[in-house]
Amino acid sequence: NIDSDKIRKTTLRDLFDKQREVLESSRHNPSSLFGIPTGIKKFDDLSGGLRKQETILVVAPTGVGKSLFLMSYGLHASLLGFSVVYCTIEMPSEQIALRTYSNISNIDYQKFRMAQLSDIEMSEWDKAMSSYFKNIEISNGKPMLIIDFPKGCSTNQILTEVSQIREEGSKVDLLLVDYMNIMNTNSGKFCSFDWEAQIELSIELKRLARDQDFALATAAQA
Repeated sequence: NIDSDKIRKTTLRDLFDKQREVLESSRHNPSSLFGIPTGIKKFDDLSGGLRKQETILVVAPTGVGKSLFLMSYGLHASLLGFSVVYCTIEMPSEQIALRTYSNISNIDYQKFRMAQLSDIEMSEWDKAMSSYFKNIEISNGKPMLIIDFPKGCSTNQILTEVSQIREEGSKVDLLLVDYMNIMNTNSGKFCSFDWEAQIELSIELKRLARDQDFALATAAQA
Protein backbone atom coordinates (compact mmCIF):
# COMPACT_ATOMS: atom_id res chain seq x y z
CA ASN A 1 0.00 0.00 0.00
CA ILE A 2 1.15 3.55 -0.77
CA ASP A 3 1.29 6.05 2.09
CA SER A 4 -1.20 8.78 1.15
CA ASP A 5 0.96 11.36 2.94
CA LYS A 6 3.62 10.86 0.26
CA ILE A 7 1.27 11.65 -2.63
CA ARG A 8 1.70 15.28 -3.72
CA LYS A 9 -0.51 17.35 -6.01
CA THR A 10 1.01 20.49 -7.50
CA THR A 11 -0.06 22.62 -10.44
CA LEU A 12 2.39 23.45 -13.19
CA ARG A 13 1.90 27.13 -12.30
CA ASP A 14 2.98 26.57 -8.70
CA LEU A 15 5.99 24.58 -9.85
CA PHE A 16 6.93 27.27 -12.35
CA ASP A 17 6.78 30.04 -9.70
CA LYS A 18 8.81 28.00 -7.22
CA GLN A 19 11.42 26.73 -9.65
CA ARG A 20 11.86 30.05 -11.39
CA GLU A 21 12.78 31.60 -8.06
CA VAL A 22 15.23 28.77 -7.34
CA LEU A 23 16.82 28.94 -10.79
CA GLU A 24 17.11 32.72 -10.68
CA SER A 25 18.93 32.46 -7.35
CA SER A 26 21.10 29.61 -8.64
CA ARG A 27 22.21 31.59 -11.69
CA HIS A 28 24.14 33.83 -9.29
CA ASN A 29 25.23 30.91 -7.09
CA PRO A 30 25.82 27.91 -9.39
CA SER A 31 27.35 25.79 -6.63
CA SER A 32 23.93 25.59 -4.97
CA LEU A 33 22.85 23.22 -7.74
CA PHE A 34 25.76 20.84 -7.22
CA GLY A 35 25.18 17.47 -5.64
CA ILE A 36 27.79 15.15 -4.14
CA PRO A 37 30.82 14.98 -6.47
CA THR A 38 32.13 11.52 -7.33
CA GLY A 39 35.69 12.72 -7.81
CA ILE A 40 35.52 11.76 -11.50
CA LYS A 41 35.94 15.18 -13.14
CA LYS A 42 34.24 14.55 -16.47
CA PHE A 43 31.21 12.95 -14.83
CA ASP A 44 30.96 15.71 -12.22
CA ASP A 45 31.29 18.43 -14.86
CA LEU A 46 28.42 16.91 -16.84
CA SER A 47 26.14 15.96 -13.96
CA GLY A 48 27.02 18.34 -11.15
CA GLY A 49 27.38 15.32 -8.88
CA LEU A 50 24.67 13.12 -7.40
CA ARG A 51 21.87 15.14 -5.81
CA LYS A 52 19.50 14.20 -3.01
CA GLN A 53 16.87 11.65 -4.08
CA GLU A 54 18.93 10.65 -7.12
CA THR A 55 20.23 7.12 -7.73
CA ILE A 56 23.17 5.94 -9.81
CA LEU A 57 23.64 2.30 -10.85
CA VAL A 58 27.09 1.10 -11.96
CA VAL A 59 26.87 -2.02 -14.14
CA ALA A 60 30.02 -3.92 -15.11
CA PRO A 61 31.48 -7.46 -15.24
CA THR A 62 33.20 -9.06 -12.26
CA GLY A 63 36.56 -7.65 -11.25
CA VAL A 64 36.59 -4.32 -13.08
CA GLY A 65 36.25 -2.06 -10.03
CA LYS A 66 32.58 -1.59 -9.05
CA SER A 67 33.30 -1.87 -5.34
CA LEU A 68 36.42 0.26 -5.75
CA PHE A 69 34.33 3.02 -7.35
CA LEU A 70 31.75 2.95 -4.55
CA MET A 71 34.45 2.99 -1.88
CA SER A 72 36.37 5.82 -3.56
CA TYR A 73 33.17 7.80 -3.94
CA GLY A 74 32.44 7.39 -0.25
CA LEU A 75 35.92 8.49 0.80
CA HIS A 76 35.82 11.51 -1.52
CA ALA A 77 32.37 12.57 -0.29
CA SER A 78 33.31 12.23 3.38
CA LEU A 79 36.35 14.46 2.84
CA LEU A 80 33.96 17.12 1.51
CA GLY A 81 31.89 16.99 4.70
CA PHE A 82 29.08 14.69 3.54
CA SER A 83 27.77 11.93 5.80
CA VAL A 84 28.32 8.62 4.03
CA VAL A 85 26.95 5.15 4.84
CA TYR A 86 28.52 2.19 3.03
CA CYS A 87 26.39 -0.97 3.03
CA THR A 88 28.67 -3.89 2.26
CA ILE A 89 27.09 -7.22 1.37
CA GLU A 90 29.80 -8.81 -0.76
CA MET A 91 32.79 -8.31 1.56
CA PRO A 92 33.15 -8.06 5.36
CA SER A 93 33.69 -4.57 6.76
CA GLU A 94 37.27 -5.46 7.72
CA GLN A 95 38.13 -6.13 4.08
CA ILE A 96 36.50 -2.88 3.00
CA ALA A 97 38.61 -1.11 5.62
CA LEU A 98 41.82 -2.63 4.24
CA ARG A 99 40.86 -1.38 0.77
CA THR A 100 40.23 2.12 2.11
CA TYR A 101 43.65 2.12 3.81
CA SER A 102 45.25 1.21 0.49
CA ASN A 103 43.30 3.94 -1.29
CA ILE A 104 44.16 6.64 1.23
CA SER A 105 47.84 5.71 1.70
CA ASN A 106 48.62 4.64 -1.90
CA ILE A 107 50.16 1.46 -0.50
CA ASP A 108 49.41 -1.77 -2.40
CA TYR A 109 46.30 -3.52 -1.07
CA GLN A 110 47.97 -6.94 -0.99
CA LYS A 111 50.51 -5.63 1.51
CA PHE A 112 47.66 -4.87 3.91
CA ARG A 113 45.92 -8.16 3.17
CA MET A 114 49.08 -10.21 3.78
CA ALA A 115 50.44 -8.00 6.60
CA GLN A 116 53.63 -7.33 4.64
CA LEU A 117 54.07 -3.61 5.29
CA SER A 118 57.60 -2.44 5.99
CA ASP A 119 58.39 -0.12 8.91
CA ILE A 120 58.47 2.81 6.49
CA GLU A 121 55.09 1.83 5.02
CA MET A 122 53.59 1.48 8.50
CA SER A 123 54.71 5.04 9.22
CA GLU A 124 53.34 6.25 5.87
CA TRP A 125 50.02 4.54 6.63
CA ASP A 126 49.79 6.24 10.04
CA LYS A 127 50.51 9.64 8.51
CA ALA A 128 48.02 9.15 5.68
CA MET A 129 45.22 8.12 8.02
CA SER A 130 45.96 10.95 10.46
CA SER A 131 45.81 13.41 7.57
CA TYR A 132 42.55 11.87 6.32
CA PHE A 133 40.85 12.10 9.72
CA LYS A 134 42.13 15.65 10.24
CA ASN A 135 40.79 16.76 6.86
CA ILE A 136 37.40 15.27 7.70
CA GLU A 137 37.33 17.26 10.94
CA ILE A 138 38.21 20.43 9.02
CA SER A 139 35.25 19.86 6.69
CA ASN A 140 32.97 19.19 9.70
CA GLY A 141 32.34 15.68 8.42
CA LYS A 142 32.57 12.18 9.85
CA PRO A 143 34.49 9.08 8.72
CA MET A 144 32.49 6.84 6.40
CA LEU A 145 30.19 4.49 8.34
CA ILE A 146 30.42 0.87 7.16
CA ILE A 147 27.49 -1.49 7.80
CA ASP A 148 28.03 -5.19 7.18
CA PHE A 149 24.85 -6.85 5.85
CA PRO A 150 24.33 -10.58 5.19
CA LYS A 151 23.78 -11.95 1.71
CA GLY A 152 20.09 -11.80 0.84
CA CYS A 153 19.37 -8.62 2.77
CA SER A 154 16.58 -6.35 1.56
CA THR A 155 15.91 -2.66 1.08
CA ASN A 156 13.63 -2.75 4.12
CA GLN A 157 16.51 -3.99 6.28
CA ILE A 158 18.71 -1.18 5.00
CA LEU A 159 15.91 1.29 5.78
CA THR A 160 15.77 -0.01 9.36
CA GLU A 161 19.47 0.71 9.86
CA VAL A 162 19.25 4.15 8.23
CA SER A 163 16.30 5.04 10.45
CA GLN A 164 18.27 4.01 13.54
CA ILE A 165 21.22 6.16 12.47
CA ARG A 166 18.93 9.16 12.16
CA GLU A 167 17.21 8.43 15.46
CA GLU A 168 20.66 8.58 17.07
CA GLY A 169 21.05 12.12 15.73
CA SER A 170 23.24 11.52 12.67
CA LYS A 171 22.36 12.41 9.11
CA VAL A 172 22.79 10.44 5.90
CA ASP A 173 23.72 12.32 2.73
CA LEU A 174 24.99 9.43 0.60
CA LEU A 175 24.10 5.74 0.81
CA LEU A 176 26.32 3.23 -1.01
CA VAL A 177 25.04 -0.33 -1.57
CA ASP A 178 27.55 -2.99 -2.64
CA TYR A 179 25.88 -4.75 -4.44
CA MET A 180 22.46 -5.57 -5.94
CA ASN A 181 22.95 -9.13 -7.29
CA ILE A 182 23.28 -10.63 -3.81
CA MET A 183 20.26 -8.85 -2.33
CA ASN A 184 16.64 -9.91 -1.98
CA THR A 185 13.71 -7.78 -3.04
CA ASN A 186 11.28 -6.82 -0.30
CA SER A 187 8.98 -9.51 -1.69
CA GLY A 188 11.68 -12.15 -1.08
CA LYS A 189 13.10 -12.69 -4.57
CA PHE A 190 16.86 -13.26 -4.74
CA CYS A 191 18.26 -11.02 -7.47
CA SER A 192 21.34 -12.82 -8.81
CA PHE A 193 20.94 -12.48 -12.60
CA ASP A 194 17.14 -12.49 -12.54
CA TRP A 195 16.40 -9.34 -14.54
CA GLU A 196 12.82 -9.07 -13.25
CA ALA A 197 14.02 -9.18 -9.65
CA GLN A 198 16.77 -6.67 -10.47
CA ILE A 199 14.19 -4.26 -11.90
CA GLU A 200 12.05 -4.69 -8.78
CA LEU A 201 15.02 -4.05 -6.51
CA SER A 202 16.13 -1.04 -8.58
CA ILE A 203 12.70 0.50 -8.09
CA GLU A 204 12.87 -0.20 -4.35
CA LEU A 205 16.30 1.42 -4.01
CA LYS A 206 15.23 4.44 -6.03
CA ARG A 207 12.14 4.80 -3.85
CA LEU A 208 14.34 4.51 -0.75
CA ALA A 209 16.51 7.40 -1.95
CA ARG A 210 13.47 9.55 -2.72
CA ASP A 211 11.57 8.81 0.50
CA GLN A 212 14.64 9.23 2.73
CA ASP A 213 15.98 12.29 0.86
CA PHE A 214 19.55 11.14 0.25
CA ALA A 215 21.69 10.28 -2.77
CA LEU A 216 22.22 6.57 -3.46
CA ALA A 217 24.81 4.72 -5.50
CA THR A 218 24.87 0.99 -6.08
CA ALA A 219 26.35 -1.58 -8.43
CA ALA A 220 25.33 -4.70 -10.32
CA GLN A 221 27.18 -7.38 -12.29
CA ALA A 222 26.64 -7.35 -16.02
